[in-house]
Amino acid sequence: HAIQDWGHAYSYQTYLNHPRYWQVIWQIRCNGTHRLFRWGDDEFMRQTVRSCYFGDGIGFTMEPITAYYSQLPEQYFLRPEDVPFADYIFERHWNWYLMWGRLAYDPDTPDDVFVHQFRRHFGDAEGERVYRLLQASSRIIPTIYQSHCLSADHRGMAPEFECGNAGGDLFKFTRVYPVDRYRHYSIDGYADSLLRNWQSARITPLEVADALDAAATECDTLMAAITRVSAEGGAEYRDLASDAQMLVALGRYYAEKMRGGTALALYRRSGDYSCLDAARPHIENAVRHWDRLATIGEGKYQPLLDKLRMHTETFTWRAEGRKVHDDLALLDRLEAEAAAVEDLRTGHVLVHRVRPGQPVVLRAGVSSVDGVTATLRYRIDKAEWQTVLMSPAGPHTLAATIPAGGLRDASLLTYQIQVVGRGGRVTFPSPGARQKVAITSDERGPSIRVRKPKDPEGKESVRIEATVSDRSGVAEVRLLHKVMPTGNGRDWQTTPMSKIGGRYVGDLPLTPEGALYGVEAIDRYGNASRYPAPRGTPPPYLAIDPWLTE
Repeated sequence: HAIQDWGHAYSYQTYLNHPRYWQVIWQIRCNGTHRLFRWGDDEFMRQTVRSCYFGDGIGFTMEPITAYYSQLPEQYFLRPEDVPFADYIFERHWNWYLMWGRLAYDPDTPDDVFVHQFRRHFGDAEGERVYRLLQASSRIIPTIYQSHCLSADHRGMAPEFECGNAGGDLFKFTRVYPVDRYRHYSIDGYADSLLRNWQSARITPLEVADALDAAATECDTLMAAITRVSAEGGAEYRDLASDAQMLVALGRYYAEKMRGGTALALYRRSGDYSCLDAARPHIENAVRHWDRLATIGEGKYQPLLDKLRMHTETFTWRAEGRKVHDDLALLDRLEAEAAAVEDLRTGHVLVHRVRPGQPVVLRAGVSSVDGVTATLRYRIDKAEWQTVLMSPAGPHTLAATIPAGGLRDASLLTYQIQVVGRGGRVTFPSPGARQKVAITSDERGPSIRVRKPKDPEGKESVRIEATVSDRSGVAEVRLLHKVMPTGNGRDWQTTPMSKIGGRYVGDLPLTPEGALYGVEAIDRYGNASRYPAPRGTPPPYLAIDPWLTE
């Protein structure tokens, strides 16, 4: 359902429509994401199997993880003798076949079944931890792909291999869409929402970065703890662990690139040069992580064949890393352009909400701090106005800190910044205006319960009813909906819901092809939530299946 811009052929087209003289078997193409590294996320598999009941599906077929590539270890490894446990590459992925095979028949198969096999391979002492390591490392590629998807086709993206710049530079990186725009923000879309103060419950690039770091940290913690693998499983564990180390480096690369890309997107839209300063350490870290990925890779793998996407018979992460180093060159160019500006160029990303009891740092970005001063005026509620001279905090950043002491919960911070120098004077938010900032510990969105519509089949629309509550007050409720099937640019639509009695109601347009929908609510502090929730394993939207037409 996520795919919307890759054409009708990437959808199920009209095969679910009625009358139907066939049964539906779904095809799952696994090689589009994983081509090389081991993978085995049991919860991902369970959700996938359960989703294949959609449209009265009776099952699914699946491409093996090595479907398009050689099965001979000597065509992958620098030292094939390092993988004596696998005469053929498919044997290296034994857990993939085991887990899909068991979970396809019964998605409720407990983890103990798989842990038992890992103990057989790696010993009773460490088998379960090795299994957990595989689980953690297996979250990294799907997390990247969900939030930063160059294409639905394996010829259009190889997330294990490429840096994500979409054939361009760091600016092109920020323009890449997620695979599911209902669930995730793109980097550019998130920057736009911050500047417009537009709230949504979608997963942000910064949350994705934190999730990648969490998976990487879990991998590092487990690898540090695994010390007693059986002698028989030693070679196989070293192979699995080195792949996990490469995935850790790749995950941390994307995490830092998303943080740096978000800062760069804000700079490009707001003219706040402090965001340019903020981007650099993240991009420098991203380069460092990619270089580590390349170092581990060139010690294990020979130059690899990938004609589908990378269009080479000699792929190496080191060669791909030249594009990553170009990101730093782009920042150098932007900073040189800023240094050449003679008049006053400045920007400021407005702050809308802060936490109580924590100091608040406010920044103004300038093309150069030389010859420029900035003053912050602020007050809490109706207290006396305070004036603070902002200090240089980077080549393009002037900053001041509001102490935590006066920032009480449920109070109001009001501020204004004035930048003077180089023949100019600029005031934020604007001359005569002041920015009002909510100080709140409330970070929870509204509670939502949705009543399932009765007998939607055959109707042109159906009324969706939701009960929404929030302790700070509900500001807005939206019905999010999309006709099926996916593909051909069919995007999500937003319809405001009206409060009637104690419920919010909205009309969902229908066709015999069915529809997807969900409800989003915003409270008065800007906290957003959705039903179903976009985070977690259940599907993030509700569905009305196609129905029989005469």
